[in-house]
Parts: sequence; structure tokens; C-alpha cells
Amino acid sequence: MLDSLLFLSASCAVAPSTTARIRSHKSVGTLQEWALQDTAATYTVGDGERRVTFWNSLATEHPALRHASVETLLNRAALLGLTVGPEPKLLGSAQRIDDGRWSGTVDGHVRTINAASEGRLASGEEFIESLTGEIFALELTSESRAAATLVPDPPSLSACTEQWSICPTLQTAYIASLVACALMLGGQLVSLGVHAS
Repeated sequence: MLDSLLFLSASCAVAPSTTARIRSHKSVGTLQEWALQDTAATYTVGDGERRVTFWNSLATEHPALRHASVETLLNRAALLGLTVGPEPKLLGSAQRIDDGRWSGTVDGHVRTINAASEGRLASGEEFIESLTGEIFALELTSESRAAATLVPDPPSLSACTEQWSICPTLQTAYIASLVACALMLGGQLVSLGVHAS
């Protein structure tokens, strides 16, 4: 009888930690499922067989998914019935060529890709879709990243008015309307030299 009481007390001592581990494992799985259901669609682009999901970005951005492998996340998403795809191919050292094509390396081979469209995920990751429908994640070089962020300077007022030089009356009306808009104060137009009769 003493042996059975010792066994019972030993199993009670082990049971809470085992139960806690099982609950913890189950809650991690539930958190991952919730995270996948909430966010997988925002990291997925393309249709049908060309659909891809940016799993590495998804896992990096969401704390509940950080320690899961891409394979685990893909399998769990399939069990949940989510419409996702594999990780896209990476176009490494990607650079836009002057004619609009993209050049870079895919699986160690240099490729030039005719882009049908370009996009950016909410997380900031950029991608292109080729004319054949393949989707590539872009690993931009520092030069191509700098070129992509350059914003052209707005045209000067003289450059804007030069285009109207063929029609001086229209130019004058345009400038007068700009001045009138600039002089709007408190809902009243300040008139310069115009008197009501």
C-alpha cells in the first residue's frame, strides 16, 4: 500500500508539468493557427499554380510564427484550408535595366526577366511578376534601391509657365487664378485694385 501511495504521489508530481507542456504546445499551435488565418492572405500574391506566399517575411513579422519552419507553416496552412503557395523564387542582386526588364540571379544563374507587373507587400518586400506569370521576390542591390527611392524634383514655376507660352491669354488667366487662390484669406477674396461698382 505504501508503494502505491508513493507511485500515486510521484505520478501527481509529474502530471502537472506534463500537462502544462501539452497545454503550452497546444496554445503555441493555436496561436500559430490564428496568426496564419489572420495574416497569410496579406503575404500571398498570384493566382492558381502561380500563387506564392512570402513565408520568410510572414514568419519574421509575426512573433507567433518566428520559430516555425516554412514547411511547418505551409503544412499548417494547408490543414486550415488557407489559399497559399510556396515561397517565391528570389531574384538576387536585382537591378532594373533601362528598358524596364530586371536582371539578377536565380538559384545561382544570371537571369533577365521581362516584368509584367511590380508590387510591394505591406511589409515592404518587393516583387515582380514575369510575362509568364512567375513571381519573384526582389533582393535589391544598394544602387537599385537608391534609384527606386529617387523622386524627381517638382517642376519650377517658370518651367510650368513656359508650356503656356503659345497662348499668353491662357497663361495670364492661369497665373491670375493661382494668385487668387493664394490670396484667399478666411473665406474672403482679397481683391487688388478691383472695385465693386
